[in-house]
Amino acid sequence: WGVRLSAYLFVRILKTGKDERFDSFDRGFSLSFAGFWLSQAVWVFVVSLPIILVNSSCDSNPQVGVPELVGLFFFGVGLLLE
Repeated sequence: WGVRLSAYLFVRILKTGKDERFDSFDRGFSLSFAGFWLSQAVWVFVVSLPIILVNSSCDSNPQVGVPELVGLFFFGVGLLLE
């Protein structure tokens, strides 16, 4: 998915020569432009936080329970829908 999106955006910029999403922002440093990128960084951190917490567990012998199976089910549904 990430490769497909990147290729689409790259081809679009090659055709138009610019990215219209950033036309309203100042090309130099500005608080609105910094806020745009900072909000994306915070969003990525918040979305990845559950995985970070699970992977930081010190349990050397983790058990697969109902929450893990529910998560695996939703992962499979999302993958199929994609």
